Amino acid sequence: MEDIGDFAEGGRRGGRRGRGGRGERDWAQGSIIGNLWTLAWPMTISTTIRMMGPTIDLMWIGKLGPAPLAGVGVATMLVQMMNSARDGADHRYPSHDRPPHRRR
Repeated sequence: MEDIGDFAEGGRRGGRRGRGGRGERDWAQGSIIGNLWTLAWPMTISTTIRMMGPTIDLMWIGKLGPAPLAGVGVATMLVQMMNSARDGADHRYPSHDRPPHRRR
């Protein structure tokens, strides 16, 4: 069994550099687009999945008419604004510096 320190020190599996490696990566090297995509793809997938719910709601409510559709559209925008505000407020403190009442 390998010591966990091997991975932190760049041991057998942890010392791999580049795509998918566990070692440090120099983000200033290589393709800018490739580096950006490597950082952005998890958030892209997460946002797409998060937006599927309201989109499906709008498709179903749209069958009821324009007034219910407008109500769901406005509610969706309000929920997204509240989620954005919550996400922004949540990043005010790094997780280890959060006051005890704000830790999750």
